[in-house]
Amino acid sequence: MLAQEPVKARVGELAIGLAIDCDTDQGEVSQLLHEKMPDAGTLPFVALLTSEGEWIDGYSGYRDATQFLVFLEDAASSPLLDAKPDVQKKLQKLVVSAKAGAAKGSWGQVAKDVRAAAAMPGRCPERKELMELGKQADEWLQAKFATVITTAQGDGDLSEARKLLQEVQKVFSGLPEAKLAATGIEALARVGFVRKVEARGNAKATLRQDEAAKYKDTPWTALFEAPKAPDAQPAGEKHEGDGK
Repeated sequence: MLAQEPVKARVGELAIGLAIDCDTDQGEVSQLLHEKMPDAGTLPFVALLTSEGEWIDGYSGYRDATQFLVFLEDAASSPLLDAKPDVQKKLQKLVVSAKAGAAKGSWGQVAKDVRAAAAMPGRCPERKELMELGKQADEWLQAKFATVITTAQGDGDLSEARKLLQEVQKVFSGLPEAKLAATGIEALARVGFVRKVEARGNAKATLRQDEAAKYKDTPWTALFEAPKAPDAQPAGEKHEGDGK
């Protein structure tokens, strides 16, 4: 059941799973289950806790997917998942900071604030605001990366693509995004090398694949995709100015 939709997606949104062997002592986990479900006698034993270890709800015995989803939704509405007042105050400050960053195009500051918020537990309106601001920061970043990739895949000016990544480095200074942009700049240099070799007409068939492999697990493998050939004109088709 847990591996099938829609249960899989909903559990992934709400929780981090822990599966344990009920026949061995699991210390605090076993103690908690015995305390909260003293009469449980039928597998599976299921419990949902807050990120701070507070008990939300639990049950023992079989439930089908529909019943389990109801159990999940009931737990998701628990006030125990709401941010504590001190956490909410901190998140309010992060919202102010992130909004100021977004207004100035300082998306790196927005990213820092969103990541700081992720370390604080609890549900509140401020968290939703931060998530939306974080989405805007990511959209800005992905637009820059998409332009760089499109430029490299065609005959575009690699120096202009490099400037875009240098801008990303500046905006996200000190963050993983800046490091990824630096890797992209290195990859653009390799694209330039590939172009020169291909222009000489002595490039081996796997040159682009070999270069792309150096950037596995990054967006920059796409930089080495071969330029698309222009669409051929269908036989017999005439355009204005072609003559008869």
